[in-house]
Amino acid sequence: MKAKRKLSDFNFKEKGCHISLVGPSQGGPANGVNTLVLKSVAPKEGKKVKAEKKAALEAMISKADALEKENEDLKADKDKEAKKVKKAKLVEAVGTERAEAIFKSLKDLSGDDFEAVLKGFKDSAKKEANGKMFKEQGVDGTADAQKVQDDASNNATAKYLKSKYAPKQ
Repeated sequence: MKAKRKLSDFNFKEKGCHISLVGPSQGGPANGVNTLVLKSVAPKEGKKVKAEKKAALEAMISKADALEKENEDLKADKDKEAKKVKKAKLVEAVGTERAEAIFKSLKDLSGDDFEAVLKGFKDSAKKEANGKMFKEQGVDGTADAQKVQDDASNNATAKYLKSKYAPKQ
């Protein structure tokens, strides 16, 4: 028996494509012997359709890339603005002298963590301002010389020293 047609365009790129040899036990061919069957469940597409799909896909990819770049730019601007706000708050809490050095170590903290550290700096500054170490105590500097001398003369030690070392007449 002679072949009716010659199959030469075998394409197994698509899922579901295969070649089967069908014999009489499977319900076989009309001639009752063997038949080679080529099956492909994927529809054949023309080159024009593939080119159109490829162009559409490339357009979508370029649009997605542009949107991604725009998103990155917006995020960078937002981060820059947030850092300015953080730095201003830190300058308010610790002063301009120390703010730059401290900001370098705190700039990557999240918002809540930064606020917690900032609150600690503010509390520390408040304690420092209200602490005894920086408050003037004792003589206020307005006492006159006579009052200081009178206080010294009433002191028992001062009286003893005065009597012992008093100039002799």
